[in-house]
Amino acid sequence: MFNRKHGVLGGDKLFNFVGTIILSICLLFSFYPLIWMLLNSFKTNDEIFLSPMGLPSSFDLSVYAVAWERANFSSAFLSSIINSAASVALVLITGTLAAFALARIKFRGNALIVKLLTISIIISGQLILIPLFYTMQRLHLYNSLWATIFANTAMSLPLCIYLLYSFFREIPFEIEESTWIDGCGTFKFYYKFVLPLSKPILSTVIIFVSLWTWNEYLFALTFLKVESIRTIPLQLQSFFSRYSVEYDKLFAALSISLLPILTVYIILQKAFIKGLTAGAVKM
Repeated sequence: MFNRKHGVLGGDKLFNFVGTIILSICLLFSFYPLIWMLLNSFKTNDEIFLSPMGLPSSFDLSVYAVAWERANFSSAFLSSIINSAASVALVLITGTLAAFALARIKFRGNALIVKLLTISIIISGQLILIPLFYTMQRLHLYNSLWATIFANTAMSLPLCIYLLYSFFREIPFEIEESTWIDGCGTFKFYYKFVLPLSKPILSTVIIFVSLWTWNEYLFALTFLKVESIRTIPLQLQSFFSRYSVEYDKLFAALSISLLPILTVYIILQKAFIKGLTAGAVKM
């Protein structure tokens, strides 16, 4: 009996060891592009082409200062932060209310709206770019951050509502019924009970929308023409010339632009993983 038990324990240890090795290799492959980009930011263009996989000859941080000035990151960072923060706020406000209504309130056409929202996830920005362009012009929002904020919000809402809807449906109706007995109305139940219970899925939504808006290029290129409001992805073009690319400064600028979104993910990573699991239930 002891030997059998010992064998089971030994098998568990071997399985854990092999699993750790495999996960470590996967982690290395996942982080290698980031490490490669960071190391190459300290090289000159010649070093990058002669030894793309090697270590830099020196770690001179002055290239980061040059990249910051060349890309005008002082204004680009502010524009990107406003763009991302406003888009996240709008998605959270409108998305949670819409998902709550679809998941908890029964009305005619409820199922049809959910199906249309699900289908609209596959619509890409390129398909609606021309109608959006004319809409923003007629609303006098062209060449302002509001144009990209509203466009990014519209593109992010279908997926976010889908995730929130799936999560809200899993909240037991017995909780809602008990709040009714205590005199709690529908809206009070929404912000007093549903939102606090939804922190994991809300963290997932925040990361999805932040990542999308921070890296978004097409709408920003179309709607933002004044340099003072251009976002980071647009400013990265300053490292490309007609015949050459300043790869060292480009990698430095990319490393800088990665920090805010990486910080958001590190802060919300535990809730993000829980939210992915919670939002993956069947509808």
